[in-house]
Amino acid sequence: MHVIADEANFTIAMEPEKRLLRISIRGYWDETIVNAYDDKIREAGALMVSAGCPRNRILTLVDARGANVQSQELLEEYRKRFNQADRQPERSATVVSSVLFKLQVERVALPNQRIFQDLDGALEWLLTDAADMDTVLS
Repeated sequence: MHVIADEANFTIAMEPEKRLLRISIRGYWDETIVNAYDDKIREAGALMVSAGCPRNRILTLVDARGANVQSQELLEEYRKRFNQADRQPERSATVVSSVLFKLQVERVALPNQRIFQDLDGALEWLLTDAADMDTVLS
């Protein structure tokens, strides 16, 4: 695993052999943090592509168990930036620890995103489906 960013409010690491970006988000965010996160996500996508992973085949595992409930304005900004066809991973699994944060994630969720309460189940869903997809596409 190669760590791309390790900031106070987020960590991004890549495992190109699995087509996987591991993301951990923490705390309460503001626009400055969203901007920094956006820059690092773009960098991570470019690094995954340069490592041989097609952009449309990237999987993301987002561990949001350390994140706080966010403002509605921030959620709207996040949705505008990341819920665009050219920015979406093949599939995304988000792990949450609270029902309230789960509801917020559902409001900004990508069409190919599932929400989990345990990390192992999320990772299994991502990687099992990835293996099945590779078999179908071969």
